[in-house]
Amino acid sequence: MSTDDDTTPKLAATPARRVQSQTERDASGLAARREREGRVMALADEEVTGNHQGDELRALRSRRPTPQRIAHIEERVDGVITTISEWRGEVSKQMGELTGEVKGLAGEVKGLATVVQNSGQRDHVTFKATVDVDTAQKIDQVDAGKTKRAWITQVLTLVGSALALATAAFAAGRC
Repeated sequence: MSTDDDTTPKLAATPARRVQSQTERDASGLAARREREGRVMALADEEVTGNHQGDELRALRSRRPTPQRIAHIEERVDGVITTISEWRGEVSKQMGELTGEVKGLAGEVKGLATVVQNSGQRDHVTFKATVDVDTAQKIDQVDAGKTKRAWITQVLTLVGSALALATAAFAAGRC
């Protein structure tokens, strides 16, 4: 063995460390970003409106990326517009049906008004006839009383005349 070998330090064979290139750094950064956004997207897909309130709701909504927030809002607006359009059609249909029913009811109301008016007239005629009958009966009673008094007066006049004749005949000695 040579002395040179003994005196020179031997370096261990270490693998050379390779430096990452810019492309590799960009690719790993992009992969990490996609992984983070994937987690955010998973949270963002959860419907938070109606399930959370106040600051918690605002915090959960802020986790969504802006394009996704806008897309989510647009989907909800489109759904609301579709629902309103369907409701408008149903309301128009129901209004048409109600208009027909109201027109039919208007005819029935006119008929009912005629019946009520005729009923009122009939009640008036019935009342008037009842009053007329009652008046006629009272007039008949008064007339009957007058007739009775006239008969009584005639009878009393005849009796008075008969008494006067009888008294005159008795006084004359005829009886």
